Amino acid sequence: MTQIENIIIWLLFIWATYHLTRDLLQDILHIHHPLIDMGHKKPVRQVSLLGKFHRYWALPIEATVLLLTIKSLSASEFGLMGISSVSLFIAFLAFWLWTWIK
Repeated sequence: MTQIENIIIWLLFIWATYHLTRDLLQDILHIHHPLIDMGHKKPVRQVSLLGKFHRYWALPIEATVLLLTIKSLSASEFGLMGISSVSLFIAFLAFWLWTWIK
């Protein structure tokens, strides 16, 4: 794995760990703390396609990215797992931007 690929995988690992923990604490356990809530606001647009599960749309993506980055780091290769984790993150980012832009 090249240096840039290693940096990308570690950044995705940190992002997925933080965001999954934050979503579990806020949306599932209803625990709020200034360190957790910092920089996070409610989206402009609700995802009506998902109905009452609109708050949980990111959980499967974050969990999958976390698992893929762990596997990629343990195998020390970028490969399909690295490409998949980057692709899922880009899909997450696009969907997140869509919910925030009016």
